[in-house]
Amino acid sequence: MKSGNGWARAGIALLMLLVAGPLHATLAEGIQAYERGQFANALQFLLPLANEGDAVAQHHLGLMYEEGKGVRADPVQARQWFERAAQVGYAEAQFRLGRLYADGKGVNGDGVQAARWYLLAAGQGHLDAQYSLGTMFKLGRGVPADPVQAYLWFDRAAEQGLGNARMQRDFLREQLSPAQLEEAGAVLGDVERARVDAERAAEQERQRRVQEAAERQAAQQAREEAARRAREDALRRAAEETARQEAALRNRQQDQARAEQERQAREAAAEQARAAAMKSQAANSAREQLQVLFVESFTRDAEQAAERLRNFHTGEIIVASQVLSVDELNITEMNDGTSLVYIRYVMQRLQRGEGDPEIKEVSKWFKVRRGDDGFEMVDE
Repeated sequence: MKSGNGWARAGIALLMLLVAGPLHATLAEGIQAYERGQFANALQFLLPLANEGDAVAQHHLGLMYEEGKGVRADPVQARQWFERAAQVGYAEAQFRLGRLYADGKGVNGDGVQAARWYLLAAGQGHLDAQYSLGTMFKLGRGVPADPVQAYLWFDRAAEQGLGNARMQRDFLREQLSPAQLEEAGAVLGDVERARVDAERAAEQERQRRVQEAAERQAAQQAREEAARRAREDALRRAAEETARQEAALRNRQQDQARAEQERQAREAAAEQARAAAMKSQAANSAREQLQVLFVESFTRDAEQAAERLRNFHTGEIIVASQVLSVDELNITEMNDGTSLVYIRYVMQRLQRGEGDPEIKEVSKWFKVRRGDDGFEMVDE
């Protein structure tokens, strides 16, 4: 059985495929970058979409701020992004927001608000929200203790395959009276009918929105075509009027002089543009060379450190480090012919037997000298 949350996500995905091709591609690229751990790229794709109101992008930004992935961990920022996505009905963001209220992260702890957001997500079929809501009704946290309501929500989570929910439901079944079990059965029947009706209504609404989007697109294309023709007519009339004025006001010698001046101006502008492009290219090339030089030096030092550990601590911890990304690199020319380089980068350090890799952002300064074959490090 497909959950309400699953239907909602499927509807969103289909709508984006039908009416928002480039936007959907960008969102997909952002999510893929997030799942691959390329958080800087994910932020570049997701932030503009989130600011434009895309709930999926907002939710992923909330995850990044909650977990400190690609950005500094900030529960307040996480709560704000989750809230924006939750307010437009995104179930996963509603669950995450409820958990922040329950844990008091980024917001004052508030069981009532936690239960409210859990309920909205659970109503869409969100598995973890259903289990969390059942726990709150069982323990009376944020809501009055109600074993029947707890049983109902544990049952809905159990039907989606959650083993812990099945255990909680079966335990409560032994505690409920026959009258309470009868009441729970009636409610579950009503809930299932309501779910079917809601899914049917959601599908009808999705089809209506797709149709409206197609009609809007067709209308927009018609307006753009009319505007294009109007511009072409206006340009044509303007060109004709200009030609008539020039024929009356100018002679051939004036035209030639003006054309020569314009040619010289274009050549001067082109020369300036070429000089600027060459300067920019040289600066970019220098930064690329320095980045490669730094990564090679970093890798070499890391390998030497690991080798020392293997020589002196055989069988114990082996440390391996690598640069994940370079986020900033600035060069300052010095009077002595050297250059001072500031670099900010993200590194990963692995330690055998120490659990997950450690990822952190580091910044440092180092000095280089430019030679015939490129840059070289200067020891201080």
